[in-house]
Amino acid sequence: MLVAEPDRLTRWSIEAYFRTRYSVLSASNIHEVRDILKSRPIDALVISDEFPEAEIDAIQALARSRNARIVILRTVTDPARRRTVAGDGTLLIEKPFKLSALALMLGGQSTQEH
Repeated sequence: MLVAEPDRLTRWSIEAYFRTRYSVLSASNIHEVRDILKSRPIDALVISDEFPEAEIDAIQALARSRNARIVILRTVTDPARRRTVAGDGTLLIEKPFKLSALALMLGGQSTQEH
């Protein structure tokens, strides 16, 4: 699982919550996210909408090119920026959210995946 989140506390909270169930990697900026995705395939990506839209789209495309079955969940801070890419399968969850709700959305992933 890769958590792409610029906010340190949010990133830490997600990491801590999922650490016992997933191998969790995290990144605070798009460059780190890209480096991680290029170095290994990821089974789940949780990415913040606080990154530029074009960068998010590029990251999601890279993630899908590395693993066609990846689960991508976008955390949405600003409901006005919320958009659904038709047919791309990205899940959306609005901040603030309960970590248990995030876990339910990622529920299809086994505890052995990352």
